[in-house]
Amino acid sequence: MGTILLETRDLSIGYHNDSGDKVLGASLNLKLMKGSFVALLGPNGSGKSTLIRSISGLLKELSGEVLIDGIPLNKISKSSLAKKISVVLTDPILTPGLSVFDVVSYGRFPYTNWLGKLQTKDISIIEESLVLVDMNGFNDRKISTLSDGERQRVMIAKALAQQSDIVILDEPTAHLDLINRVEIMKLLRQLAHEQKRAILISTHELDLAMQSSDMLWLMRDDQKISVGAPEDLVLNNAMQQVFAKSSVDFDHLSGMFRIKHDLKMQMYLRCDDAQVALWTKKAFEKIGISLESSTALLDVISYSIEEKLWKAYINGVEKDFDSLADIVEHVKIQIA
Repeated sequence: MGTILLETRDLSIGYHNDSGDKVLGASLNLKLMKGSFVALLGPNGSGKSTLIRSISGLLKELSGEVLIDGIPLNKISKSSLAKKISVVLTDPILTPGLSVFDVVSYGRFPYTNWLGKLQTKDISIIEESLVLVDMNGFNDRKISTLSDGERQRVMIAKALAQQSDIVILDEPTAHLDLINRVEIMKLLRQLAHEQKRAILISTHELDLAMQSSDMLWLMRDDQKISVGAPEDLVLNNAMQQVFAKSSVDFDHLSGMFRIKHDLKMQMYLRCDDAQVALWTKKAFEKIGISLESSTALLDVISYSIEEKLWKAYINGVEKDFDSLADIVEHVKIQIA
């Protein structure tokens, strides 16, 4: 078993208010291991950000405790805690005129003297952190001139410059395009494994988390958290149960999330090409039609491999089409 860097014992999280405690998670017993990349998942409002802030010391827990290196969080001074945990939140950078080097240098504040003066070692660590996130050569660029993806890499470099064994990020891929979301997730996984850090992220990127994380913390609607490898949580139906009431449908065979479509009717699909059949089904699901293999169904959608044509046989009338877009539009009109 690996080294436990962060642990919760019977932790309950939430908020105090006039009418009593608002509990979002109860009796949580979690472990964050050295060298692991962990993704925290859950529906909106399930308490992901609350958990992130609670275990990083930014929000007081309702009950229970958080231990860092076996020491209760409330026994660790702020200066010592800053050397153990680095946190990247979704809050915007308040001074966009800062340079990349300036922002990353903030990660060295727990180590500099009271004047905040950087030593040669600090500068070396800052530059090394920028290299790790592939942002070397950007030292003098203003934060305001960077793309969203580049800015997120700078914030990760700042966390790395802090040289903490634990890095916690709240929605690190928010507002990024697909390519940058993939690159950031790959980067974080790589850093966790190669730098031997424990990296925990909260995210809505369900598919990417499934593909890249070592472990998932899956927040449930009963205030508990299911913990396990992504594959285990699929096999024991935990993923399906958590997202059963949402607008997405989890496909346990592909490990992908799909939009739930309201399927109103069925048609028979005749197609010998597996790839064509798959995408034809997807296209028809969007207009509320489920394509099935039952020959008892009178309306038929077929695909000819030789002719590379789709055919629609509806109400006794057959018509050919050379694209999915055209046959879907035709069927949509016929069933309107």
